[in-house]
Amino acid sequence: MNLIRALGIDFNVAVTLTDELTLATVESQTPETALSVARENRAELKAQLTRQKLASLSLSSVTSERIPSLSLNGDYGWIGLKPDEALATRSVGLMLSVPIFDGGQREGRISESRSRVRQELIRMKDVSDQVTLEVRNALLTLDSSTQQVTVAEKGLSLSMKELTFARDRFAAGLATNIEITNAQTSVARARDNLIEALFRFNASRINLARAKGEIEQLF
Repeated sequence: MNLIRALGIDFNVAVTLTDELTLATVESQTPETALSVARENRAELKAQLTRQKLASLSLSSVTSERIPSLSLNGDYGWIGLKPDEALATRSVGLMLSVPIFDGGQREGRISESRSRVRQELIRMKDVSDQVTLEVRNALLTLDSSTQQVTVAEKGLSLSMKELTFARDRFAAGLATNIEITNAQTSVARARDNLIEALFRFNASRINLARAKGEIEQLF
């Protein structure tokens, strides 16, 4: 279930593991490096940045409405009944537009646009903080799961040695089948622990890739 959740797929989808669980090599990375990658890749950050820019552009557009504008226009042509009698005509116009009082509508739009900009800034911080939290938690989980695999591997190695020792004792007539059975049970339990640890490790790798926005590159 943890693996399915990390992959972000439907829980009703049947998942079959075709590869052996192994402790894959993971490139060492600092939280700063992982966060830098996440800020470049995470779709929600890109989308929020776009909304923030649009809000700022809207504010700039509304604010510019209260600035006087000056426009220049001109025209050049010919007038006459016959081409050889036509006279050249020229006209030049200069227009100055000065915004006047509009009952506070413009200021209301400016206030609304500023409020929208502030809201998008707050949303950006919320999204950024959430991404930061996910990346840092994913790194901590990956580190913890890596250590669990190391412990499980040592546990399996120790149980295998104990099984060998029990068999040697049995061959020498110093132990019974019970000691061998107990040792075999310990080996089976140690193998299960290692499989579980490897599963958690690979799930944590997927979780980190998702937090960094690199889930596609993992497969």
